[in-house]
Amino acid sequence: MDRYETNLPLKKQTAWQNALQYTVQYSEIEMMDVIPEEVLSFITPEGYEVIQTNPEKIVSDLQEAKAIAGFIPTLPNEETTGSSLKHIAVGLEEINVKSYYRFADDGEIVLSQKKADEALKPDYKSIIGLVNGQPAEIQQSVQEDAGLFGTRENLPE
Repeated sequence: MDRYETNLPLKKQTAWQNALQYTVQYSEIEMMDVIPEEVLSFITPEGYEVIQTNPEKIVSDLQEAKAIAGFIPTLPNEETTGSSLKHIAVGLEEINVKSYYRFADDGEIVLSQKKADEALKPDYKSIIGLVNGQPAEIQQSVQEDAGLFGTRENLPE
């Protein structure tokens, strides 16, 4: 145990990677009661402005997403898709819920869902399919190399 009795490790060891394992031992630690505010704050440099495109809020669970978006998104079964959920976010301008997934081969996919207020009008660059039995617009993302799935729930008949 360290001299400050915080039960924090003074030494850590990484997992084996490519036959290498690192051990780091701290010889001097300076403890602080609080993190300085300037470390946690963002100040826009003079002459620059912040431009948010597609601002989104990362949420901790589906209930928090529902509180913001007004619906609970449908999530795919991770076992059958071979993916793992990285995080969930809610788009703040166009209220939609985005689920970010990673695959074993480091591929990524974003599942974007929004409450439908009209019939699905797919983008000309997309194809139509089904996700959990619901019509879905499937397209390749232009911004990144990750696929983008967009679904609309509760379509009018």
